[in-house]
Parts: sequence; structure tokens; C-alpha cells
Amino acid sequence: MDDIVVETELGPVYAGEVDTSMFSYTFSNPVSITVNYDSMNLYGYGATELDFDFNGIADLNIAMDLLNPDSLHLLNGTTPNPQPNCLIEGGTNIALAMTSETIQVNGNLSTVYWCDTIQQGQEIGDDLQWSSISSDLNMWRTINGSMAGCWIDAEGINYIGFKFNEKFGWLAIDVTDPFNPLLIKFAIQR
Repeated sequence: MDDIVVETELGPVYAGEVDTSMFSYTFSNPVSITVNYDSMNLYGYGATELDFDFNGIADLNIAMDLLNPDSLHLLNGTTPNPQPNCLIEGGTNIALAMTSETIQVNGNLSTVYWCDTIQQGQEIGDDLQWSSISSDLNMWRTINGSMAGCWIDAEGINYIGFKFNEKFGWLAIDVTDPFNPLLIKFAIQR
């Protein structure tokens, strides 16, 4: 007799909440992004990678370009390049919860897409707006000389919602200091 396989549809998950249908991992020490500055101590860059399925391949990369506030006098009136930003880079099997807004960029209206700020207990499911697989989204960045993005004013622990191999999950990030985000924990459906 043939075995009958019944596929169950995975429902949503809730940011910061874990049940028996999920795998969760808490970092023994919060993971920070080490920023290294150039020889003039002006431009800094740092990145960290996450491997959700522990197969040795990065599934998510968080990268930051920063300016050292103590060295801004070195700009001599020129525009910094690169502009400060915090970028989430999705791997080959991950989509990110995102949001969009229309803003003026260099005098023109433009739609800007951000990695969405998910709150504790918020449902992460199909009803969210999702990036395509392998997309890059900013948490925050400099636009027209000002910091913009839904993460720049976030406080405390917030969440990135993601779909990894079509399973929902979340990553907890302490953004008390948006220029030094701390990765706390992640959870994903089994």
C-alpha cells in the first residue's frame, strides 16, 4: 500500500515568540558589527553574516558604512562617498519583510524600499510586503543629507521578518544605538 503524504500549510509566526513548531537560536553574546576605519579615520565599514541553517553558507549579511563624527572636518565641504547606511543583503533563499515610501531624492519623487521594522508580537506572514529573493534593502541610509529609514528612529529590540526556504522567521535586533545594532536571537519555522 502506498504511503499517503499530507502537506500541512505553515501559518504565520509572531515576532519575538517561539513555539514548538519553530527552531530558535539565541547568541551567547549579542553579535555586533565590527567597524574598521580607513587610514584617515573618516570612513568606516563593517559587516556580519548569519547562517540560519548552519550549513556554512551565509544566508543574510548586514553591512554598514559610517562616518567618524570626530573626523568630519576632513570632508572639506565635499559630499561623503559612500554615504552612511546600514544594508541588509539577502541570500539565495531568503526574502525580507519590507516597506516603501515616496520621498524626494535630489529634487525628484522616488519610491524607496526599506527593510521593515517589525514590532514584538507582530504577525509575520503572507500579509506583509516581501522583497524578492536575494534582495538588498536598507535599514537606514543618508538621503539628501539626512538620515532616513524606519530603523533610524527605532528603539530597543525590533525584528526583521524573513522567509527562508518559504518558512517564516524573525531576527531580534537591539537598535538602542542604530549605528551599533546588536543581533540577539533568531527563530524560524521547522
